[in-house]
Amino acid sequence: MSDGRDLFMRLCRLLAHAVLDIEIGPGARRRALETFGFEVPDDDSESLGMAKLLQVVAIAMAAFMAVSFIRYTIEGGNGVPFGTVVFFALLMGANFGVSAHAGTFPKSRWRFADIEANRSRPWGGYVFSGVLAVAASLVVISALRFTRYVFDGKSYQAGFDQLIVDLSWSFPYLFLSFAIGFGVAWVCDTEWRRGPARYRRWFDALALGVIGVVGAYICYSAMHGFPPFEGTKAPEFRDASLAGVVQFIVQSTVAAALIGALVPGGYRQNRYRSPVQRVCRYIDRNSHDLRIEAGKLAPFTLKSLMTRVAAASSMADGLLDDTERNVLRDTLNKMAEHNLLDFTVEAGMEELMQQVERWREEDAEALRSEILEALQTLRRSEYLAGLMVQISVAIGYADGVFQVPEQYILECIARALNLDPESELAACSLCRGWVGPEPGVSGQAANRTDNGSPMV
Repeated sequence: MSDGRDLFMRLCRLLAHAVLDIEIGPGARRRALETFGFEVPDDDSESLGMAKLLQVVAIAMAAFMAVSFIRYTIEGGNGVPFGTVVFFALLMGANFGVSAHAGTFPKSRWRFADIEANRSRPWGGYVFSGVLAVAASLVVISALRFTRYVFDGKSYQAGFDQLIVDLSWSFPYLFLSFAIGFGVAWVCDTEWRRGPARYRRWFDALALGVIGVVGAYICYSAMHGFPPFEGTKAPEFRDASLAGVVQFIVQSTVAAALIGALVPGGYRQNRYRSPVQRVCRYIDRNSHDLRIEAGKLAPFTLKSLMTRVAAASSMADGLLDDTERNVLRDTLNKMAEHNLLDFTVEAGMEELMQQVERWREEDAEALRSEILEALQTLRRSEYLAGLMVQISVAIGYADGVFQVPEQYILECIARALNLDPESELAACSLCRGWVGPEPGVSGQAANRTDNGSPMV
């Protein structure tokens, strides 16, 4: 009977999440499904999927076609065949699409470009994205041109010879590919923290639009002989008119702005996946370094530090619930997969309950000072320090709401580990702009729940 009642309550909670959208935190439906024991597929892809890639190509293609038709309609037609307009739009749409894809792809593939939520890729990573965009665009453009030549009735050899000739004057398009790949990678890592969140997509679109303007002018000028370039096209094929350069700049700018409005926002939303997933991903990526740093600690020190951090974060709101307890269990299970523990998972969970009892019975301020002093031993352990922050974030947001007391605990932990609290808090994408209690507010005052009652 109790099992049936519990199942009914969980069904009601699932319906509330799915239909009424009561819990607005990210991953609410995923957590509701996981409470039933179902294993939800982990959408861990950080690059653009094939469906989204085709959408980006179609959007860029539509932008180029629309601007071309508008110009030709105003001019009353200039004899350009419809098929030529469509093929050029397809060519540039594919160019922009694969370049945008290259801006998000390398993050999880190459170590030097790898980032976590609180780190931006180095400039070398952005340059690599641009180079990758150039390589991918060269392949795509060559394939499309060669296919067109073959369909026009040319032999394979003649089509290949024509492709080499066309690439000899059209290679400036690759600079535009580099600009889009570089720009998408940079904008994806730019948070625009000074601006309101609702305007972030506008900032993304503006940044990519500016990059599109610069890249388009350089590309067009290099081919058609605008200053300071001599031109790669033969003089009889150049279009040095103002209308021509304006058309190409408008086409590229509109396409780049649309990519900026769509791709970086989706990238950030996917990057800020559920905190539990981020902890597991952090362990997967840094297991070797974590093993080295954990091996330098005294026996069972890691267990003590992890359980203390988990207890402090979970008791910040005065209550340890199942979701918070499961965060530590999932973390320990993931660490056990990589042989990072010198204790069993159950021993860690028992230690957590003992620490929670201390928070219920002893002075919270004294316990906090004790934990922060113990965490100072990890100041030289970069990866273990990052793990403690990840655990605190995951537990604090386990219920879907990152409350002020939980943010305050995270700030204290970050300071104890000699990390920047503001950047760690902002990196969560949950409490952006919160920088701790105001001057003159004591730890006890900040350490209260929203209704003013003490946490413990």
